[in-house]
Amino acid sequence: MRFSAQVRTENIGDYSGLWMRVDLENGEKSGFYNSQDKPIKGSAGWQWRSVTLDVAENANLLHFGVNGAGGGTVWIDDLRMEVVSNSVPVDKMPPPEYWRALHTKPSL
Repeated sequence: MRFSAQVRTENIGDYSGLWMRVDLENGEKSGFYNSQDKPIKGSAGWQWRSVTLDVAENANLLHFGVNGAGGGTVWIDDLRMEVVSNSVPVDKMPPPEYWRALHTKPSL
């Protein structure tokens, strides 16, 4: 499934982006992506963004939305949810090493 929308931001301090999560019938989470590694920061005009995840046959719920961290305002418009083929790449959260390196780099 691909969730896509137009996103616009004003004065976002940390990051903003689309997110999506897939829950299975038994309550387990089978997929999650929050766009934190492809952030929209500061003020930005309307732009298309998307999140694509695999959805298992025993999926029960799809959660989706837009996030904004560090203050500011986020708008979304023209939301779409569509089935896509298996040839469309799935979004994956970066490994823990990515986040450790991001938070250990000294700022200049």
